[in-house]
This record gives sequence, C-alpha cells and structure tokens, in this order.
Amino acid sequence: EALLEGAQLRAQYRPRDGNKAKEYELHPLALVLRHQIYYLVATAGRYSDPIHFALHRMKHAEVLADAAKLLPGFNLDEYVETSFQYPATPNTLNLKMRVRASVASHLSERPLGSKQKITQMDDDWTSVQVNVLDSAELRWWILGFGDQIIVDSPAALRKEFSAIAKSMAAHYAT
Repeated sequence: EALLEGAQLRAQYRPRDGNKAKEYELHPLALVLRHQIYYLVATAGRYSDPIHFALHRMKHAEVLADAAKLLPGFNLDEYVETSFQYPATPNTLNLKMRVRASVASHLSERPLGSKQKITQMDDDWTSVQVNVLDSAELRWWILGFGDQIIVDSPAALRKEFSAIAKSMAAHYAT
C-alpha cells in the first residue's frame, strides 16, 4: 500500500540471524520477487542507499502520512542485477548436461545463456550445451532438479556433483 501511494512505511523487521526485530522508517522504491520471496526495496530513514527487506521478516508495518522520498536516478534493473545475484567467478563454463523432458521444457522457455543448444537424444533425455558463469547459484539450480539433470562436463563440475551425490546417498542409507 505504501509503495502504491508513495508513502513512508514504519515496519518492525527481524534480521536473518533471528535477533530481536528493529523498527525502521522506510521509503519504498519497488517490490521484487526473487526465488518465491518478496522483497521491498527501500531506503531507510535518512540514508540514501537502497537496500532490500524480505517481507516475511516484517512483524508489523503501517503506512505513514508522510510522502516517501524518491531516489533520483534509481534504476531498479541495475539494483536487482547487482544486489540479488549470488557470488560468481569471472570464469565461464562450457556446460554439457543431459536433462529430463520437464527440465528441457523449462530451459526452452528460460535459457541459461544466449547460445544454448538443446538436442533431443531419446524419449527420456535431452542434451543441453551452454556457456554460463561459474557460480554458486548455478550449482544450487542444478541440484534443485535432483536426478533430472546429469552433468557431463566440465569434468571438475561432474566430479563435484558426484561427491555431493555420494555424500547425500550415505546420509540416506541409514
């Protein structure tokens, strides 16, 4: 409501570490959905640097009568690009993997890279080849699909996933 009305927002916000909630007076700039979590991008108090607040950590919020301060030159696309990304190396990977049909369908709608190649292998598997940034987010994305993806190369990444799978199997063997 505060964002739509251009108003300030007073909110009690609990940090990630679970410490006691603190009260903030926020100047809302945008609402961002990232990995099924809504974030309010805002400046706090007299500070002009935008930061983001996970909505599920807000205990209480009230719209104030005062107008929110606009942030001249604020570019939401740039902010999301720089503030919501997981750390990545400057290295790229020539990723080759086999994926199940549901993953292939997902990748045809949301490619990992501009020159992604998808080739049907048989009824069960599709080959995907793409150059991507080497990042933690890539690993989490692949792991999120479980046994629906088989990394073929690079060899070091395949070895990394093999070790993770063996460790996971040992956890579930008992």
